Amino acid sequence: MDYDGKQIIPAKYECFKVTEKYILAGREGFILGSDEDAYRGIYDLYTKNGELIFGGFRQFEEINNHYIFSLNWNDNWLALDKNLLSVNLGSEGNQVQFKKGFVASITINNKDEETRIVSNEEEVETEENTNTHHYNFDKSLLLNEKPQFIGEYMITTERGLSRAIRLSDGVPSEYHNEIYPINEKLLFARDKNKVGIVSFEDPSILPMDYFAFTYPVNNYLFAFKDEQDSNCSVDLILIMDSKISILNAISSKPREDIIELILNGSFIITPKPSENGLKSISVYQPTIFDDGFASEINNKSEGFLCYPFETIYWFSNDSALIEPKHQYYQDDYRENYRDDDFDYERETWDAMTDGMYGDYPGSGIDYDTIGFGI
Repeated sequence: MDYDGKQIIPAKYECFKVTEKYILAGREGFILGSDEDAYRGIYDLYTKNGELIFGGFRQFEEINNHYIFSLNWNDNWLALDKNLLSVNLGSEGNQVQFKKGFVASITINNKDEETRIVSNEEEVETEENTNTHHYNFDKSLLLNEKPQFIGEYMITTERGLSRAIRLSDGVPSEYHNEIYPINEKLLFARDKNKVGIVSFEDPSILPMDYFAFTYPVNNYLFAFKDEQDSNCSVDLILIMDSKISILNAISSKPREDIIELILNGSFIITPKPSENGLKSISVYQPTIFDDGFASEINNKSEGFLCYPFETIYWFSNDSALIEPKHQYYQDDYRENYRDDDFDYERETWDAMTDGMYGDYPGSGIDYDTIGFGI
């Protein structure tokens, strides 16, 4: 009932969950446990004014201005926008419009075991119990796993493969082992241990020749490629809407050195908004790059990394960069360098000045005034 005592939702439900914006009305279920999610049943979604939005689900979330409904406990997910238009395409290749107040249903028909004689020698065939599911909507809209929303895309996974679906028109990308949106037109993609850049129009903007990317900063990213004799090369990629430009940053360096540099944060890109072109980005250690490239970027050092680096800023499945190994690296770093007596600011001062400006003067140092600009 509302505050005036008027009934706004039919008296056919067993429980209600009231959120800030919605009322979830439960039916055909039971109580299991004592917490707020103890009810196990089917829900219908109402507005606070008692208007039925959508019904027939087990779980519900509102994400990125979209509804997602699970019709069978962490399975059979249905994704709709606020106008109840399906995010993904249906069996006829179009997004499907649901009417407000639609109640989804999945009817299961059981077929009993049946035995019949097929010859005079009394050989028999047996049909096992089978369940037939009947849907009152296009079942091709259902997703096997709970989707994610990143930017202008919905990411879905099926049998270990992922694809991106554009929210604007429901068009899907090709399937890959992993996929991550860069912008409205380009995507990181990984197949096994190789990564590349793809688009909906071109499946190989940047071929799968690399083993890692850094995530873009100001449309710039570093890309790492295996070369001969256990060496690696590093490219700087500039993303321009639906196109890219490539500039070699390191022609060749031992792979183990590149991995160590990635892990300690040496390829983190720092934006310099007051500059233009390549001068608009800088890194912690410009000296790791080839001379020609180092002279093109903003070569004012971002300082020394005198602290454990803890953020994974790369897209990769390389065994040397996966999270558990990265965690071991950090644990080892902490064990060797991070103790109660280690003064990171003092160590940075000593490393930067090498004794030229005397003892450590205390915190709050303006390194720009002495020409170090960190």
